[in-house]
Amino acid sequence: ADLYEKDHRAADAMALYRELPENAGAQERLGELLLEDRKSADAIAPLEAAYQKSPTGANRVALARAYVGARQFEKALPLVAQAVAAEPADYDLRLFHARSLRDARQFAAAAGEFAVALKLKPNEAKTWSELGGALYMQGDYPQSLAVLDRARQLGEDTPGNWFFRAIMLDKLR
Repeated sequence: ADLYEKDHRAADAMALYRELPENAGAQERLGELLLEDRKSADAIAPLEAAYQKSPTGANRVALARAYVGARQFEKALPLVAQAVAAEPADYDLRLFHARSLRDARQFAAAAGEFAVALKLKPNEAKTWSELGGALYMQGDYPQSLAVLDRARQLGEDTPGNWFFRAIMLDKLR
């Protein structure tokens, strides 16, 4: 399977991994390949099997990614929260948590996670933009405008941010 992967033959590699349902590593790799192929729903079963046999941090995050991709937030969010608790200084994990919360329409919690991520990397313009979007969605327009201004100062001056600004300024008169 590894040779197939190196030869860019993911379908053949996945077929071999499917033949090893008792091997946690094979199931984890199968799930990762399915995630890379944007087949989140298909990745859930092998990743659940891998996580049950070997509940590592990597397996937990991979399974959470599959759940998020399949829009099963009620299963994903507890796993992501556990992963963040285990590695609180992991910027990428914080962003994944914040985005998962946002996608689950938990905007206040998402804004909090984006803010924590920004404490880890305060000059990440895209993260400032995402925080501004979460604040916009929860209706905190003055704070969102300030955050989007910070994103603009850092180089994130997108049409989407201008659109959000226009809507908020109109609502604030």
